[in-house]
This record gives sequence, structure tokens and C-alpha cells, in this order.
Amino acid sequence: MHPYLPKVHYHDPKSGTLVMSYHPPFKTSDDQIEALGRFAGMLLRRLTHVSTRDIHRDNLHKRRNVPDSENEIAVLIDLGY
Repeated sequence: MHPYLPKVHYHDPKSGTLVMSYHPPFKTSDDQIEALGRFAGMLLRRLTHVSTRDIHRDNLHKRRNVPDSENEIAVLIDLGY
């Protein structure tokens, strides 16, 4: 899962504040991003036994500057359950 999670630079568990690198949103169709979110949610449930319904267009962005990759990689920027 590490490549699909953003690097967190700062986290305050008391206030819920997170500081992470900026990841731009995808510019593809909403239907494709929503389908990718549903797929990611199913994978997380199967791998971790934790259900989430919070993976949608606003929480899936793309990782910039991916070494050795021609494709964009989705990053889960806000994952709640």
C-alpha cells in the first residue's frame, strides 16, 4: 500500500491535523475515478478487513514525479472509515 499513500510530514492526533505533499487531482471523467474508488475500497476490505466508503473523486488524486513510470498512480489523500 505504501506507493498509494501520501507522505505525511506532520500529524497531530489531538486535532486531527495532517500535513502532506500536494497531489493534483485527476483530469479524467468522474465515472472512471468513482469506479477506481469503489475498486480500491473493495481491495482494502479484502486485505485489511476494514470497510470504507470514503474513497471518491475528492479523495483520490495522482502522485507526481513517479520514477520509472509512464502512468499516473492514484494516491489516497483522505481515508476514513
